[in-house]
Amino acid sequence: MLRHSPIPSPSPLLSSLRKSIHWKPRHESNLPRPELHDRISRLLILRRFDALEKLNFHFSDSLVDSILVKLKLNPEACLNFFQLATKQPNFTPDVKSYCKLVHILSRARMYDETRSYLNELACLCKNNYTSFLVFDELVRIYKDFKFSPLVFDMILKVYAEKGMVKNALHVFDNMGKYGRKPSLRSCNSLLSNLAKRGESYTAVLVYDQMRRLDIVPDVFTRAIMVNVYCKAGKVERAVEFVKEMEKLGFELNVVSYNSLVDGYVSLGDVERGERGFEVYE
Repeated sequence: MLRHSPIPSPSPLLSSLRKSIHWKPRHESNLPRPELHDRISRLLILRRFDALEKLNFHFSDSLVDSILVKLKLNPEACLNFFQLATKQPNFTPDVKSYCKLVHILSRARMYDETRSYLNELACLCKNNYTSFLVFDELVRIYKDFKFSPLVFDMILKVYAEKGMVKNALHVFDNMGKYGRKPSLRSCNSLLSNLAKRGESYTAVLVYDQMRRLDIVPDVFTRAIMVNVYCKAGKVERAVEFVKEMEKLGFELNVVSYNSLVDGYVSLGDVERGERGFEVYE
């Protein structure tokens, strides 16, 4: 007589596999905030950007800030997440997020990217209040992250190049408190814009501050300052400046002497203007 063997009960492993077939992932919006941030961070570090874009969560200023702080030593991950944030239809990163990003990128020596986002940040400065807020936020993050103060000089140059003179002067006046001396190129850009605007008095103050900071003027600085004095009608002071520079062993270019000639001509002294050009030749 045949015996019927009992039907074996399903193994625990098989049961778990069957359950997994019917498992549904939790909606990311319902995840606790730390868990969501961890999941996003892992995907960014692993460069799984396709999976990240499929996550169902809402962008917010607090989320972007949190991820940037969490991944501040991983600049590429931060940049990729920030770029994803800027693509969202109903979201724009705020000033604080921009300030964090530029510090992170400048520390990583990603200077082209830093300049690009500093330009965007400058465009957000629609009034003096916003520009001061940006500087204060850059200072706060500098202290929190303990990163290089290089970003202060970079934003000084961006402001100067855009003709945002008040913003540039605010940075120029305050960046020394945080261990950063303005570069010669940034100073030249600021002086050039002050000269174009006819703000000779302020230009002289900036130049004097440069010298106190032991920033050595180059041929462009000297040409700008001769032009500043001449445009202000102080041609004799321009001549004194030229002599001071020559005594220090600094050469002046044809632009400087042309400014002297123009200065004399504007005062109606054509003869001295011609003599000034003959000295150069």
